[in-house]
Amino acid sequence: MIHRKRNGSIYRAFEIAKKSMRSCYGDRGILAGRRHFNDYWARDGFLASLGSLKLGDMETVRQHIKLFCNTQAQNGQIAVRYGSKDNTFIKKLKNILHVPMSSVNVPSYLVDRLFKWESNTPCDSNSLFIICCAEYLKQSGDKKFIKSVERYIDRAASWLQSQMKNGLYEEKPYAGFYDSVKKEGHSLYANVLLYKAFASLKYIQTSLSHQKKSKTFHMFANKLRKNISETFYTGTHFLDWIKDKKTYSHFTTDGNLFAIWFGLATPTQTSSILDVVKNTRLAHPVPCRTNTPSYPKHLMYPPLFLIGMGDYHNNSLGWLWLGSLYALCLYKHGLKRLAQNILKKIADLIVKHDQIYEVYDKSANPVKRFFYTAESPFALSAAFFALAVRTIFPQGEK
Repeated sequence: MIHRKRNGSIYRAFEIAKKSMRSCYGDRGILAGRRHFNDYWARDGFLASLGSLKLGDMETVRQHIKLFCNTQAQNGQIAVRYGSKDNTFIKKLKNILHVPMSSVNVPSYLVDRLFKWESNTPCDSNSLFIICCAEYLKQSGDKKFIKSVERYIDRAASWLQSQMKNGLYEEKPYAGFYDSVKKEGHSLYANVLLYKAFASLKYIQTSLSHQKKSKTFHMFANKLRKNISETFYTGTHFLDWIKDKKTYSHFTTDGNLFAIWFGLATPTQTSSILDVVKNTRLAHPVPCRTNTPSYPKHLMYPPLFLIGMGDYHNNSLGWLWLGSLYALCLYKHGLKRLAQNILKKIADLIVKHDQIYEVYDKSANPVKRFFYTAESPFALSAAFFALAVRTIFPQGEK
């Protein structure tokens, strides 16, 4: 339990986070937000589920898993989202022009781009689906439910393996979390999630007493871990992505922090990665920015510049879920006081605005521009803050 007097702002922010997160619960799972992201997104929902599980909201997570099982493609691909027939860009345009949105809800298997020929399959839906299923099993012990969705998990795993090339996951443009950046080839984010998916499959199969499958996925995870370390580690951090032997050595916050949190990075690598975050001040003024150094403009999705959001994933805006993940990594590495300081910084911001927003500007205010206002409530950041608080201030600790 969080001590109210010593950690007042964290306690208040935690209550705001719970309220914000649960306000994004729908009949079929977790909505990414309640305004322009008011669909069931696989990425946001499965990541947010990790916070929901920490709070004991098992039924909501079960519903989210079942939704994406029921909409899984025949080839095993998990949809990128379930919701409006209009993609995100069309919805925003209709909102500006006050045109009614489509009321038809359908699964979408391509990332939302302005033109269909720009759209590709997401790199993370399948991995996060499997990771979420394993975490649900770990937190709930509900083997019966996992057995009921086992065939969907198996198909999701087969699809992931079909996307690999030369021992690593092959990502397509605009298909990762930083979907405004034209990454193509072997990316850190996609492969770290794949590693965790294989490790999660090993856990699931062991729990279900499928020892042969468990050994197979354990082997896959170890081999991928070795490939990632040999291919991506620079000596200070894991590089961003590689295409046709051309290396993009940017420090990307999501992939490097996930490598720590998921146990892929060694203690030495972890220390070095955390030093990079500290020395580049990625947690200032708002924990944390997405990358450093900045990407060149030609790698950013052009239509975003038209609405003044060319910096959406480009070393400028602060994302609280990345800041909370940073705190979790500090805590995992034994730096508890530093982790608490980061959470205090995030908590003060949440309390100040009495809400959790999607992105914050360099003045530590929620982004508000002529054509774009930061989503709120934003399930992913609310869930990760709640998860970090519950982890770093466990129940019963005064």
